[in-house]
Order: sequence, then structure tokens, then C-alpha cells
Amino acid sequence: MTEMLNATVLKLGSVAPEFWLETPDGQAVNRHDFRNKAGLIVVLLTPSEAAWQYVRTLAQDDTELRELKVRIIAIARVNAEAVKNVILPESVTLLVDPKDKAWTAYTGLPAGSHPEAMAVYVLDLYGGLEAQRVVGSVAEAPEAETVLDWARGAQYRCNI
Repeated sequence: MTEMLNATVLKLGSVAPEFWLETPDGQAVNRHDFRNKAGLIVVLLTPSEAAWQYVRTLAQDDTELRELKVRIIAIARVNAEAVKNVILPESVTLLVDPKDKAWTAYTGLPAGSHPEAMAVYVLDLYGGLEAQRVVGSVAEAPEAETVLDWARGAQYRCNI
């Protein structure tokens, strides 16, 4: 099972799959909305206090994220009602994906599979995949500083 989660489904440098999802209040958002505006840290998660704390930790250096022009997209694998009371920093856009469309597109794993798993992707300004990690639990997720380093690298390559 762990081998399947550690497999890299998307090819580094390729354009990441599009997503069309909604915020908990019903606003439509897609990956293309950020093209040429911001690099993305995309976190696919099943809501738990540990998962929300992980996202908050990723967002803790808001000043650098702004300088890098990087947004965090937290995609919760649940319906809007399940996350209505979640409060996240301004640098995080929360989306809901009750049908697991993004999970399937990004990980290659079936909808509803691995409910404790989490996935982290770093995309450059154009949606190109810089880094990816799919893990069995929040405890196995990459350190926030590692993810920030990936985002720095992605943005640096886009600006040279």
C-alpha cells in the first residue's frame, strides 16, 4: 500500500491537471485562475485537526509566500458543510472536493481510496509540476521548510 502512495504519478515539469472546484461558500475556482499570477502549493487532504495544522504551518511565512507570489490551495476531500467552521490564514484558498476528482487526477488513485492519505504538489506560475509527495498520513507529509524550498525553486526557474 505504501509503495502505491509513494509512486509519482505526474511527470515533473509537466502541466498539472486542471481542477474545477468550489470554496465552501460556493465560489468556483480552477487551477487556471492562478496561471501567470501565482505559483501554487496544492494540498489534498481529508479534514482533521492535524491536517489543518499542517496547512497553517505551511502558511506561517506569509511574507515570503507573498514575495514569491505563491498561494496555498487546500483541497478538502469532503463537502462544504464539513469545513464550514474551518479558519485558515489568508494565504490559503480552501476548496472542497466531495467526489475526489482532484485526488484521482493528481494521485492516479481511485476516488475514496486512502482516506488518511495526504498529497502535496508544488506548481510554478504556469501550472508546471515542480515537486510532489503522496503520503499515508499527515505525520509523513514533507516538512513545511522543504515545501517552501520547492516553491522557491519553482518560482526562481520561472523568473530566470
